Amino acid sequence: MHMYVISVLIITFKRASSAKTLGRGCRAQRGIGSAALSVLVGPRGVIYTLAALLWDLAGGIQLEPNNAQLLAYQGARFFEIHSYDLARSCLAASLRFEKNASIQGLLDRLPPAPVG
Repeated sequence: MHMYVISVLIITFKRASSAKTLGRGCRAQRGIGSAALSVLVGPRGVIYTLAALLWDLAGGIQLEPNNAQLLAYQGARFFEIHSYDLARSCLAASLRFEKNASIQGLLDRLPPAPVG
C-alpha cells in the first residue's frame, strides 16, 4: 500500500492506495507513481508530501494477512498440480507472514524435498 497527497486550494488530502504487491522491488516501483502524484498535486501539504515521498520510495507497506492469504492460495494450487517445490516455497512464505494450522498441515503433507 502506498500513500499519496493531493492539495486543492487550502485543503490537503492524505490517502492510501489500494494497490497490493508482494515483492519489495515491485512495491518500490509502484511507490514511484504515488510519489510523483504527491509531488505534482500535493506541494501545499509540505509535511504530508514529504512523509508520502519517504513512505512510497521505501516501498510502502506490506499487508501481511493479504500476502499470507495470496501465498497460501498459490501454494495450494501448486500442490494440486503436483508442483511440490513451488508449493513448499509458497506455503512456507505464507507461514512467515501469518501462522495458520491448515497451511501448516498442507505443508506437512508435501512429499520430502529431493536431495541434490
